[in-house]
Amino acid sequence: MAFPRVSRFVPPVALLLAVAGCGERDGIKSYTVPRASEKSGPAGEYRILGAVYPAENPVWYFKLTGPAAELAKHETEFDAFIASVKLKPDGAVPDFKLPNGWTRGGPKTVGSGDFKFRYDETVKIGNLELTISQAQGGLVGNVDRWSGQVGGGEVRIDNVGKYTREIQADGGKGVRVDVKGPKNPAAGGPMMGGRK
Repeated sequence: MAFPRVSRFVPPVALLLAVAGCGERDGIKSYTVPRASEKSGPAGEYRILGAVYPAENPVWYFKLTGPAAELAKHETEFDAFIASVKLKPDGAVPDFKLPNGWTRGGPKTVGSGDFKFRYDETVKIGNLELTISQAQGGLVGNVDRWSGQVGGGEVRIDNVGKYTREIQADGGKGVRVDVKGPKNPAAGGPMMGGRK
């Protein structure tokens, strides 16, 4: 194999710079960049704060979804809100007390074509929306679906306590839910997806 000859006209300074750049003192440097799911703060991190009632056999699901940093601003108000929930004996939408600045948005139907889903009530919190609906599937199944919507860990009967805790509401017990992950749950469509 033949190597090209270096021209006699290459300036000596260029040769010195090239050789100086190859010294051992510079070496190769490396560092670790966290994956999107490992980043902290608002960049790429989403969260679902929820509550389900009654604790022993959930029927009513309260769900607040959005960027983790945005939900953190409303977490104290959210906790006061879910403690105020009172179930009605006739199965109607539960009663609750709204924190200052939160407003009722009324029922809402989302979806298109053959697939439609109805929220029994919505609550506006700035640019965020809390939804209230009835659902089946039990606590573990629904918390796992919510965790999947944000790209969080799998929720099973043996680890559901990592994502939930029992709360005392007005006249009964509920379960508070908190799941986080790197995926925007709103990107999954009207039901906001689940595990895929």
